[in-house]
Amino acid sequence: MSDINYFAYGMNVDADFLRYNLGINYYNRFPAVLYGWKRVYSVPSENGSFYPNLVPSPESYVEGVVYKIGMKGLCIVDDYEDVFVVYERIFVMPRDFQGVCLLCSKEICK
Repeated sequence: MSDINYFAYGMNVDADFLRYNLGINYYNRFPAVLYGWKRVYSVPSENGSFYPNLVPSPESYVEGVVYKIGMKGLCIVDDYEDVFVVYERIFVMPRDFQGVCLLCSKEICK
């Protein structure tokens, strides 16, 4: 089974939430920055509030974390985040705090 680098920028940055609420066992976790994107709250929820989303913005950046997870964990994230219904998965190159580029997946609202 191959591992995936998953870039989290919303509630999923909370390691305890990922592990205990979603049941995802990650193998590594570290802070990262995604340049050229901006966090906006544009995905409507059932209670009238909004969930975070990322939109392209050349002068902006988003801080988050990268988790190394297995494909089973990625499927759990996809299900929880309504990937392919509310969000779509794309591949991005965030940088860790040492400036190293990492190929990751994240959700972008359709």
